[in-house]
Parts: sequence; C-alpha cells; structure tokens
Amino acid sequence: MVDFDKISGLSMLSVSKSEREALKHDIESIISFADKIAEFDENTQNAAALGAVCADELREDVPQPSFSRNEILSNVPKTSEGFISVPKSF
Repeated sequence: MVDFDKISGLSMLSVSKSEREALKHDIESIISFADKIAEFDENTQNAAALGAVCADELREDVPQPSFSRNEILSNVPKTSEGFISVPKSF
C-alpha cells in the first residue's frame, strides 16, 4: 500500500484530493513495475533475446536522404553564422 502523504511530503508536492486517487494509482503501477524488474534474472534469459548472438552482425551503411541545412535552420529560434545558436550553460 502506498503512503501518499509521506511520498508527497518527501517530494514537496501539494496535491488536491481529486488528484490523489489518480496519482496514487500511478505510483502503485510504477512500484509494481519496479518490483517486476527487480525479479528479472538475466542468467536464465535467452542469450539471443538479449542480442548476444547477433552482436557481430553489421548492417550495410547506405546514405539516406536527409534535411538540408537551410530547412533545419529555418525551424530553430536563433542561428549564428549558419549554425544553431544556444545559450551558454556554464
């Protein structure tokens, strides 16, 4: 059972009573999924399903049509000297 009051307190969420049940159901689904992942035993799984058998098979590298530089640059908010301009992040 999910202690929604504890979870909302830890995450500093304020949730209305009408949203509680839907969110509680979502959290229970997430916990259930995490439990299934924890039960996974990779040693008993089929190696082919994990890609181990096909790991050395390479596909042929064939050029495919793509967008032109002008098409791409026309869809971004800011450009500089033919490149996409983004703010500094440091």
